[in-house]
Amino acid sequence: MKKQFGFTLSEILLATGILGILIAMITPAIVKISPSVDKAMVRRTYYTITTTVSDMINNSLLYQRINNTTSEPYEGFDDQSSVTFKGKTFSGSTKFVDLFISHMNIKGSVSTASSNCSAFGSSSCKSVYTTNGSKWSFAYYSAGNTFASKILIDTNGDKAPNCYVGKSGDACSDPDVVYDQFRVWIYNNGKVIIDPTDAWAAQAIKLGGSLVD
Repeated sequence: MKKQFGFTLSEILLATGILGILIAMITPAIVKISPSVDKAMVRRTYYTITTTVSDMINNSLLYQRINNTTSEPYEGFDDQSSVTFKGKTFSGSTKFVDLFISHMNIKGSVSTASSNCSAFGSSSCKSVYTTNGSKWSFAYYSAGNTFASKILIDTNGDKAPNCYVGKSGDACSDPDVVYDQFRVWIYNNGKVIIDPTDAWAAQAIKLGGSLVD
Protein backbone atom coordinates (compact mmCIF):
# COMPACT_ATOMS: atom_id res chain seq x y z
CA MET A 1 0.00 0.00 0.00
CA LYS A 2 1.41 3.34 -1.02
CA LYS A 3 1.88 6.03 1.55
CA GLN A 4 -0.28 9.16 1.13
CA PHE A 5 1.64 12.40 1.28
CA GLY A 6 -0.09 15.71 2.14
CA PHE A 7 -0.58 18.36 4.79
CA THR A 8 -2.95 18.39 7.67
CA LEU A 9 -5.19 21.39 8.31
CA SER A 10 -3.11 22.38 11.33
CA GLU A 11 0.09 22.32 9.25
CA ILE A 12 -1.49 24.51 6.58
CA LEU A 13 -2.70 27.00 9.20
CA LEU A 14 0.76 27.07 10.80
CA ALA A 15 2.47 27.69 7.44
CA THR A 16 -0.04 30.43 6.61
CA GLY A 17 0.60 32.10 9.96
CA ILE A 18 4.37 32.04 9.45
CA LEU A 19 3.96 33.46 5.94
CA GLY A 20 1.80 36.27 7.31
CA ILE A 21 4.44 37.14 9.90
CA LEU A 22 7.17 37.23 7.23
CA ILE A 23 5.07 39.53 5.00
CA ALA A 24 4.41 41.85 7.94
CA MET A 25 8.15 42.04 8.62
CA ILE A 26 9.19 42.59 5.00
CA THR A 27 6.51 45.10 3.93
CA PRO A 28 7.95 48.15 5.82
CA ALA A 29 11.33 47.57 4.19
CA ILE A 30 9.72 47.43 0.75
CA VAL A 31 7.75 50.62 1.41
CA LYS A 32 10.97 52.43 2.31
CA ILE A 33 12.50 51.64 -1.07
CA SER A 34 10.30 54.13 -2.93
CA PRO A 35 11.43 57.22 -1.00
CA SER A 36 15.04 56.10 -1.44
CA VAL A 37 14.56 55.83 -5.18
CA ASP A 38 12.94 59.27 -5.31
CA LYS A 39 15.76 60.82 -3.28
CA ALA A 40 18.37 59.22 -5.52
CA MET A 41 16.57 60.78 -8.49
CA VAL A 42 16.67 64.17 -6.72
CA ARG A 43 20.44 63.92 -6.30
CA ARG A 44 21.00 62.90 -9.93
CA THR A 45 18.68 65.63 -11.17
CA TYR A 46 20.30 68.33 -9.05
CA TYR A 47 23.72 67.31 -10.34
CA THR A 48 22.43 67.48 -13.92
CA ILE A 49 21.05 70.97 -13.33
CA THR A 50 24.20 72.40 -11.74
CA THR A 51 26.42 70.86 -14.42
CA THR A 52 24.25 72.14 -17.29
CA VAL A 53 23.97 75.63 -15.75
CA SER A 54 27.75 75.81 -15.32
CA ASP A 55 28.36 74.69 -18.91
CA MET A 56 25.89 77.25 -20.26
CA ILE A 57 26.93 80.31 -18.26
CA ASN A 58 30.60 79.71 -19.03
CA ASN A 59 30.00 79.38 -22.77
CA SER A 60 30.75 82.82 -24.20
CA LEU A 61 29.14 81.80 -27.49
CA LEU A 62 25.79 81.52 -25.68
CA TYR A 63 26.09 84.29 -23.10
CA GLN A 64 28.11 87.43 -23.68
CA ARG A 65 29.92 89.27 -20.92
CA ILE A 66 29.18 92.75 -22.25
CA ASN A 67 25.99 94.26 -23.68
CA ASN A 68 27.07 95.51 -27.11
CA THR A 69 24.33 98.15 -27.11
CA THR A 70 24.92 99.71 -23.67
CA SER A 71 28.51 98.51 -23.01
CA GLU A 72 27.26 97.44 -19.56
CA PRO A 73 28.29 94.01 -18.22
CA TYR A 74 25.78 91.18 -18.20
CA GLU A 75 25.24 89.27 -14.96
CA GLY A 76 25.07 86.01 -16.89
CA PHE A 77 21.72 84.62 -17.99
CA ASP A 78 20.24 88.12 -18.20
CA ASP A 79 21.78 88.22 -21.69
CA GLN A 80 18.70 87.51 -23.81
CA SER A 81 20.29 88.49 -27.11
CA SER A 82 19.94 86.15 -30.07
CA VAL A 83 22.35 83.22 -30.51
CA THR A 84 22.48 80.19 -32.79
CA PHE A 85 23.12 76.80 -31.22
CA LYS A 86 22.81 73.39 -32.88
CA GLY A 87 21.29 75.06 -35.92
CA LYS A 88 18.52 76.79 -33.94
CA THR A 89 18.07 80.40 -32.85
CA PHE A 90 17.51 81.23 -29.16
CA SER A 91 16.59 84.65 -27.81
CA GLY A 92 14.34 86.64 -25.51
CA SER A 93 12.61 85.50 -22.34
CA THR A 94 12.69 81.82 -23.31
CA LYS A 95 16.39 81.78 -24.26
CA PHE A 96 17.64 80.11 -21.08
CA VAL A 97 14.83 77.54 -20.93
CA ASP A 98 15.11 76.63 -24.60
CA LEU A 99 18.88 76.31 -24.40
CA PHE A 100 18.62 74.18 -21.25
CA ILE A 101 16.09 71.87 -22.91
CA SER A 102 18.39 71.56 -25.93
CA HIS A 103 20.97 70.02 -23.56
CA MET A 104 18.48 67.38 -22.30
CA ASN A 105 17.50 63.94 -23.54
CA ILE A 106 13.80 64.53 -23.97
CA LYS A 107 10.98 62.30 -25.16
CA GLY A 108 8.22 63.78 -27.27
CA SER A 109 7.60 67.46 -27.85
CA VAL A 110 7.78 70.56 -25.66
CA SER A 111 4.47 71.59 -24.07
CA THR A 112 3.48 75.19 -23.32
CA ALA A 113 0.24 74.28 -21.50
CA SER A 114 -0.47 76.74 -18.67
CA SER A 115 -1.74 73.84 -16.53
CA ASN A 116 1.90 72.94 -15.88
CA CYS A 117 2.67 76.39 -14.46
CA SER A 118 0.68 76.35 -11.20
CA ALA A 119 3.76 75.55 -9.12
CA PHE A 120 5.23 78.94 -10.10
CA GLY A 121 2.18 81.19 -9.89
CA SER A 122 2.80 81.99 -13.55
CA SER A 123 1.23 81.16 -16.90
CA SER A 124 4.56 81.28 -18.74
CA CYS A 125 6.27 77.91 -18.71
CA LYS A 126 7.38 74.97 -20.82
CA SER A 127 7.32 71.27 -19.92
CA VAL A 128 9.15 68.23 -21.23
CA TYR A 129 9.41 64.53 -20.44
CA THR A 130 12.85 62.97 -20.28
CA THR A 131 13.96 59.53 -21.42
CA ASN A 132 14.41 58.43 -17.78
CA GLY A 133 10.71 58.97 -17.04
CA SER A 134 10.78 62.32 -15.23
CA LYS A 135 8.88 65.49 -16.12
CA TRP A 136 10.41 68.97 -16.03
CA SER A 137 8.42 72.21 -16.04
CA PHE A 138 10.31 75.50 -16.57
CA ALA A 139 9.02 78.98 -15.74
CA TYR A 140 10.66 81.73 -17.78
CA TYR A 141 11.02 85.45 -17.22
CA SER A 142 11.49 88.62 -19.23
CA ALA A 143 14.60 90.79 -19.03
CA GLY A 144 15.21 92.47 -15.70
CA ASN A 145 13.98 89.60 -13.52
CA THR A 146 16.26 88.09 -10.87
CA PHE A 147 15.63 84.55 -12.04
CA ALA A 148 16.68 82.84 -15.23
CA SER A 149 14.14 80.13 -14.49
CA LYS A 150 12.32 78.17 -11.81
CA ILE A 151 12.04 74.44 -12.44
CA LEU A 152 9.60 71.85 -11.09
CA ILE A 153 10.89 68.30 -11.46
CA ASP A 154 8.52 65.35 -11.09
CA THR A 155 10.77 62.35 -10.55
CA ASN A 156 8.23 59.81 -11.80
CA GLY A 157 6.46 61.77 -14.52
CA ASP A 158 2.69 61.97 -14.17
CA LYS A 159 2.39 59.12 -11.65
CA ALA A 160 0.86 59.84 -8.23
CA PRO A 161 1.13 61.45 -5.77
CA ASN A 162 2.49 64.49 -7.70
CA CYS A 163 3.41 66.29 -4.48
CA TYR A 164 6.13 68.68 -3.39
CA VAL A 165 6.64 70.19 0.06
CA GLY A 166 4.05 72.91 0.62
CA LYS A 167 1.70 71.88 -2.19
CA SER A 168 -1.94 72.11 -1.15
CA GLY A 169 -4.45 69.26 -1.50
CA ASP A 170 -5.52 66.28 0.55
CA ALA A 171 -2.95 63.87 -0.89
CA CYS A 172 -0.03 66.28 -0.45
CA SER A 173 -1.14 67.27 3.06
CA ASP A 174 -0.96 63.65 4.23
CA PRO A 175 1.94 63.43 6.75
CA ASP A 176 2.93 60.05 5.29
CA VAL A 177 3.05 61.22 1.68
CA VAL A 178 6.12 60.18 -0.32
CA TYR A 179 7.14 63.31 -2.22
CA ASP A 180 7.94 62.86 -5.89
CA GLN A 181 8.37 66.52 -6.90
CA PHE A 182 10.77 69.30 -5.97
CA ARG A 183 11.55 72.82 -7.17
CA VAL A 184 14.82 74.49 -8.10
CA TRP A 185 15.50 78.21 -8.48
CA ILE A 186 18.11 79.35 -11.02
CA TYR A 187 19.36 82.92 -10.77
CA ASN A 188 20.80 85.03 -13.55
CA ASN A 189 24.23 84.89 -11.93
CA GLY A 190 24.24 81.09 -12.22
CA LYS A 191 23.41 80.28 -8.60
CA VAL A 192 21.26 77.15 -8.22
CA ILE A 193 19.30 76.45 -5.04
CA ILE A 194 16.55 74.12 -3.92
CA ASP A 195 13.30 75.88 -3.06
CA PRO A 196 14.17 77.19 0.44
CA THR A 197 10.97 75.71 1.92
CA ASP A 198 11.74 72.19 0.69
CA ALA A 199 13.58 70.41 3.50
CA TRP A 200 12.86 67.00 1.95
CA ALA A 201 14.73 67.74 -1.29
CA ALA A 202 17.50 69.55 0.60
CA GLN A 203 18.05 66.51 2.77
CA ALA A 204 18.03 64.29 -0.31
CA ILE A 205 21.02 66.09 -1.80
CA LYS A 206 22.58 66.52 1.66
CA LEU A 207 22.86 70.30 1.56
CA GLY A 208 22.28 70.47 5.28
CA GLY A 209 21.40 73.84 6.84
CA SER A 210 21.17 77.07 4.84
CA LEU A 211 20.26 76.67 1.18
CA VAL A 212 21.15 80.21 0.18
CA ASP A 213 24.77 81.33 -0.18
